Amino acid sequence: MAPPIPASLVFDRQDDANTYDKDFEFVLWRQILMAPVMEKTEKGNVYLPKDKWIHYWSGKRYDGGQSVTVDAPLYGRDGTIIPTMPDMRYIYEKAPNPITLDIYPAAGEASEYVMYDCETPKVSNKAEYDAAAQGSFLTAVCY
Repeated sequence: MAPPIPASLVFDRQDDANTYDKDFEFVLWRQILMAPVMEKTEKGNVYLPKDKWIHYWSGKRYDGGQSVTVDAPLYGRDGTIIPTMPDMRYIYEKAPNPITLDIYPAAGEASEYVMYDCETPKVSNKAEYDAAAQGSFLTAVCY
């Protein structure tokens, strides 16, 4: 069974007792950690589970296993590649061009990301999808 998207931090890190009371921290695809600021304040406190984390807005690196207080708590785990595109009020308002890859390389490790084109024809099974997707994806590799 696949995990929910987004998953609560405790769901993702059940072996870490420090996550048991983190009701408002979530992870996307085990790569992105987010924690909404729930009080009228300029900063938010977030627990970073064991791993290496990069603050999305500042690029500052943190070791996991600690709580930190920062502006806009949004983190990428070492090795994460996040595709972004221009701001839009609704999907397909304009062409998603350019697509930018925010890359957070892990020291000494390769990162890989496969992005499929949404324009790929609808198909009924994985074999048909793989055939239809030929040539319509972008792979980014970072060392």
